Amino acid sequence: ENDQNMGQFSVEIYAPPGSALSGNQQHGDPEPTHPPKVRTRKNAFPDHVFFNVLSTEWMGAAKLREALVSQGITVAEGSVYNRMRKLVAECPEEIEATVKPERWRLRAPCGNDKPKERVANKQVSKKSEATENKPSLALVKNAHPDATSSVEPLRRDQAAMPPAKSVVEAKPIVPISKTSQTEIYHGDCLDVMKQMASKSVDLIVTSPPYNLGLKRRGGMKNTLWPNAKLANGYRSYDDAMPHDEYVEWLGVVLNEGWRLLSDDGAIFMNHKPRIQKGKLWTPLDLNLDLPVRQIVIWDRGSGMNFNPTFCTPSHEWIVIYAKPKFRFAKGKAPRDVWHVPPEHKNDHPAPFPVELPFTAIESTHAKVVLDPFMGSGTTGVAALRCGRKFIGIELDEQYAANAVARIHAESRLKDAA
Repeated sequence: ENDQNMGQFSVEIYAPPGSALSGNQQHGDPEPTHPPKVRTRKNAFPDHVFFNVLSTEWMGAAKLREALVSQGITVAEGSVYNRMRKLVAECPEEIEATVKPERWRLRAPCGNDKPKERVANKQVSKKSEATENKPSLALVKNAHPDATSSVEPLRRDQAAMPPAKSVVEAKPIVPISKTSQTEIYHGDCLDVMKQMASKSVDLIVTSPPYNLGLKRRGGMKNTLWPNAKLANGYRSYDDAMPHDEYVEWLGVVLNEGWRLLSDDGAIFMNHKPRIQKGKLWTPLDLNLDLPVRQIVIWDRGSGMNFNPTFCTPSHEWIVIYAKPKFRFAKGKAPRDVWHVPPEHKNDHPAPFPVELPFTAIESTHAKVVLDPFMGSGTTGVAALRCGRKFIGIELDEQYAANAVARIHAESRLKDAA
């Protein structure tokens, strides 16, 4: 039932005993006149490709997606979460899962009776004793979706095994730096956010990667900004998802952030409108179902344009997704156009100026501020200047380390004042 959310490829091969597909065809049975029907869904992949990249080591969604991409399989991180939850429910004897953080691994085989090929079968229907061991759905590792070769049915000793516990607790991701006012995490934002308690933060101020088509440093250089730091991309990850996957992934992040917000919390997300293939695309296209309270215009005061078909862009948006009880502090509500020049004195390839998160944080009652795309730690600096607690998450190890140093320096300045 989750196909719409997973963007996946459902392959169902019916292999009744005695058929050519099952490898148990009996003498006298008629030869099949055509291959079995294979039902597929466009732009998706069968379950076995996920089994192929799983191992007995714990893997999060980001690591699974990276393994899939390395095999030429492009899939959104949100789709990885949805598909793995489905597989855990269907194959508890084969896959273990953790909740905080959400990770998965193959169960280690018992004894020496390890099958030569892994077969992931959906749970067998028990409508009658006669059909208890019938392999109704076969998803074979390394099989092509259109393959018609024989498949290995579920072994009787596997079918007789009692259902194993599919959810176990794993060691949580711990902060790389923690003080009375700050917690800094190095890791995938979804992995960290999923281990956080609901309603544990009051405000999210963030600027996610814009999906500009950039390759990580050391890869293909982007020639649109030959003299800018962003020309070389981010240090250790690409900013080049297929558009639909980017929308799906960031939608998952936004909804996870929404879960973390207190009843009077809000998300301030910095992004920008872009013109792609002659049509305007706005940050509102990233939102799935969260209520948009307001759009703030960030007037950068300058911009660059390489295309004579549209005006030079010199502004970005700050989209406010707010809970019904969210209110600005009395007398602190800012105007809906913020005139702030861009940040230039920062080694991060895509920083925003500290005035941006400072304006957002100072105008609210928030006590705990989260930035799931922390970058160089600008939101953390602003939170400390406003006297609020800060939680930051950053995927790149070096950026996270730089942010820790920057935030600690800000703390020392604040303590010395």
